[in-house]
Amino acid sequence: MSEPDDLSDIRKYYDSGIEGQRIQTHQLEFLLTTKIFEERLKKKSRILELGAGSGFYTEQLARMGHSIVAIELSEVLCEQNRKSLTEKNLSQSAQVLAGDAREVST
Repeated sequence: MSEPDDLSDIRKYYDSGIEGQRIQTHQLEFLLTTKIFEERLKKKSRILELGAGSGFYTEQLARMGHSIVAIELSEVLCEQNRKSLTEKNLSQSAQVLAGDAREVST
């Protein structure tokens, strides 16, 4: 197997804090995605979330009672996600891990 690409430039981009602005600039995306979650995810599930960012969807899924493993490349965003889940008493529903989604195995 070949070595994965160097992702330091991507990690640096997301570490810069740009992700936090998406909640304001992509409100329609968040509203529609949350609506789809509510319509399609009827029973409590174990969910693997790849590219979890700062945790907006992680939080929504945890509030719905799902169990989540969230993988995010940026350790900065992982910490934001963990902090937000802890502040909202949802940390027991989600495990947030820093890592490359291309390297996830069963």
